[in-house]
Amino acid sequence: MDGFINLYKPKDFTSHDALNIVRRCFPGTKIGHGGTLDPAATGVLPVCLGRGTKLQDLVMGGDKAYETDVVFGVDSLSLDLSGDFTVTDPDFVPDRALLEKVLAELTGAQLQVPPVISAIKRGGVPLYKRARRGEKVEAEARAIEIHEIILKDIFFDGARYRARIAVSCSKGTYIRALGRDIGRAMGTAAVIDRLVRTRAGMFSLENAVTMEELKRRCDKGDFSFVMPPEAALTSCRRFELSDGLELKTIRDGGSIAAAGWEDGSAAVYDPWGGLFAVGRVNGEKLRPEVLFCAPRRRKEKMKVFGGEAPLPAGLRTAVVIGNFDGVHLGHAALIDRCVKEAERAGLFSLVMTFSPHPKSFFSGESYPAICSREEKIRHIDALGADGLLILPFDRAFADLSPEAFVSEILVNRLHCEKVFIGDDFTFGRGGAGNAAALKELAAACGIDVRVLGQLRFRGEAVSSTRIKALLASGNVTEAGRLLGRAYSVSGEVVHGRELGRTIGFPTANLELPAGRALPGAGVYVASVSHKGKKYDAVACVGHRPTIAEGQSPNLEAHLLDHSADLYGETVTVTLISFLRGEKKFASVEELKAAIAADKEKAQSFFEKRRNNTCNRG
Repeated sequence: MDGFINLYKPKDFTSHDALNIVRRCFPGTKIGHGGTLDPAATGVLPVCLGRGTKLQDLVMGGDKAYETDVVFGVDSLSLDLSGDFTVTDPDFVPDRALLEKVLAELTGAQLQVPPVISAIKRGGVPLYKRARRGEKVEAEARAIEIHEIILKDIFFDGARYRARIAVSCSKGTYIRALGRDIGRAMGTAAVIDRLVRTRAGMFSLENAVTMEELKRRCDKGDFSFVMPPEAALTSCRRFELSDGLELKTIRDGGSIAAAGWEDGSAAVYDPWGGLFAVGRVNGEKLRPEVLFCAPRRRKEKMKVFGGEAPLPAGLRTAVVIGNFDGVHLGHAALIDRCVKEAERAGLFSLVMTFSPHPKSFFSGESYPAICSREEKIRHIDALGADGLLILPFDRAFADLSPEAFVSEILVNRLHCEKVFIGDDFTFGRGGAGNAAALKELAAACGIDVRVLGQLRFRGEAVSSTRIKALLASGNVTEAGRLLGRAYSVSGEVVHGRELGRTIGFPTANLELPAGRALPGAGVYVASVSHKGKKYDAVACVGHRPTIAEGQSPNLEAHLLDHSADLYGETVTVTLISFLRGEKKFASVEELKAAIAADKEKAQSFFEKRRNNTCNRG
C-alpha cells in the first residue's frame, strides 16, 4: 500500500519504536517517517508507506507547529526535563510584559544554535553520542524561521514558573533550543517540558490516529485512515496524461513532451484522474522520477475461482468486470484502479470475466482471443488482483435481468461493495443494462460503481478489435504498444518435419491453438524465453507453403546464437518487429537463402537496439 499515516506518537516511545508497530501492521511494506520526535515528546509523527517513502522530502519539508512549556530557572544538557537537570534560579518569576517582548523578538528569520543533544552528525557521528561520551561539542548555527509564538499562559507548577507557548516554525527548528533562548533573553536559564507536535505540514493533531486505533483498524482490514500519495502533492503542478502513448511512455520510464511548462516538479495523473507518477520537467520534457502505476504487491497468491463455487464466507469485495481479451492497456488501467482502491478500503479485489466470450456464445462460432486462458490468468495475476472469477457464460446467465444480475451475482454471491466497469459495459438479458443503469441499481443496494472511459492511443480507442487488426496486418510493434507489452505466444515445443535442421536453421515449433487471434503470416524479429533465459531469434508464422499446401498454421522460431534442445519444453515466443510476408519459394535453396537473409536482418536489429541502449547511458 502507498500513502501516509498521520500517527500520534505517545510519550516514552522513540520514533523507531512507533515505526516497528506500523511495520507489524503492514508486513512487507516499506516504511519511513517524515521527521523524528524525541521519546519525551508526543504528537504528530508522519509515517510514509510503500512508494510514499519516495515523497518523504515533500512530507518533511513543510512547516511545523508545537505546544510546549518553557520552565524557567532550570538547566540541563538535553534542554528539557527528561533527564538530569539543575535548578539554577529557584526564585525566578517571569515578567509577562518582558516575556511578550522577548517572544516577539524571537519571531522571524534567524540563526539558531541547535542543542548539543541532537541527531545532527559531525564526522558521521550524531552530536548526542559525542556529548554523552563527554566530548566537548559545539553545534553550528543554522538558518530557521519562526513564524509565530503565542503566549497561552504563565503559571506556577508548585516548584517553579512555566510559560505555555504555541510555536509555528520552519523545518529544522529546535524547540528545545528556542526554550533555551527564551530563558537567556529573560535573564535566566530555561528548558522545555511537555512538548507536543500539533502539526507537521499536512498532518495535524486533530486527525492523528493512535497506535491502539491503528492496530485495531488494521486487524479489521480497514485502511481508510491511510492518506493517499496525492495528499503530499498539493504544491506540485498537475500534469494530465491524455493518451495511452503518453501513459505507456511514462510507465516505461521515458520522457514525454511538456511544451510551455517551466522546469520543476509535476504530479502526473492518468486520463481518469488517478495519480500515475511524480516527475520533473526539464527543457519542456517531462521524465518520471517516482511511478505510482506499478502493480500492487500481494501478500498471497492470486486465487482463481470458476464455475458456481462460492467465494469464502465473510469476504467483502471490489469487483472489476469485463471480458479482458488480451488484458490490454485500457483493461490494465481498469483492473489497477480496482486493485488499489480495494486495498485502501480493506476489500478483496476480484476480477470477473467470462468463458466462453459472450460473442462466441451468441454467434455459436469460435471467438479468436488475443491470449489463451492461461496467459490471461498470468497477465491479470501480474496486476496484483487478489482473485479472478471466471464465470460460465451460459443460457441461464445470459437470461438474467439487469436487476437479477445485481441482486444474485453482485450482492448475494460476490458480497460486492465497489464495482469498476468501462463506459461501454452492458449487462442483463439482451444487453438491456448499461453503465448508467448499473450505477442506479447498485446504488440501491449500497454498492459504489466507478465508470472509466475508454483509453485512447494516438487519438483512437484502445480495443481488442483494433489490436487484432494490427496483428493481422503484421504490425506487432503497434499491437504491442496497445497491449502494454510485446505480443507473445506460449506453448510446448513439438517435433515438426525438421527441415530447418537439415538446411542449417533448426527451429523450435509451436502448434498454434485453435481460436487464437494470430498475427499475419510472415517473418518476425523475435525472442524466445525459457526457464528465465531469453534468446534472440527470428520467427515465422504461417502455413509453410514451400513445404506443402494446406498445413495448419504454426510458429517456428530459430535462435540466432544458441542451439538449445527445447523439444517438449514450454517456451514463450515474443514477436517484436515484422520483417517480411510469408512467401512460397521455388526451391529449398531459395528458402535457405531467404532464411539466411532474415537471420542477418534480425541480428542487425538486435545489434542496433543494444547500441542504442548503451548510448542512452
